[in-house]
Amino acid sequence: MRAFTSPCVETDEQLLDKLEMGFDPLGGAADSPRLELLRPIECQMTIKDYTLVEGHLLQLPRGSATDDRLLLRLIRTKLADARIVLSDDIASDVVTGNSRVAYSVNGEPDSTCVLRHWEHKDDESTAVTVRSLLGMTLLGMTAGQHAPLVQDDGSIGHVTVLDVAFQPEAARRALRD
Repeated sequence: MRAFTSPCVETDEQLLDKLEMGFDPLGGAADSPRLELLRPIECQMTIKDYTLVEGHLLQLPRGSATDDRLLLRLIRTKLADARIVLSDDIASDVVTGNSRVAYSVNGEPDSTCVLRHWEHKDDESTAVTVRSLLGMTLLGMTAGQHAPLVQDDGSIGHVTVLDVAFQPEAARRALRD
């Protein structure tokens, strides 16, 4: 006699518990890069950015789309490897939320963006959200730094931060001084 069981549907809380215990959400999928090979990811984050990224992790869809799984894994890796810095102590050439950044992907011509934690309907077309593979990679990088960039198709490219033209933390410090 064969026993039938109902499919297991996990709640977000159950999945997050598994993530904290080291569960691999990619399940060793052959079509995804091994982010652990990219480690350590050198980055610095303010306490504010770190907390917001933790929130993005909680809000990320738990679907089976490869790009969602790649972003989930990248967020977890960045959070694990990040060096946390007070807003007053972060260097002005580090990419933080709402920074204006010049960068190059795979040696292509320079691009400029404002790195946002959320998409805004009235935002300029050059905004890149932290909830993307490019945005998450840029967050915490320093001007002149090169880093591997996991792309939507699972391949690995590279991104270079050329300049941090504006950083809100540095602007606040300049107003106080």
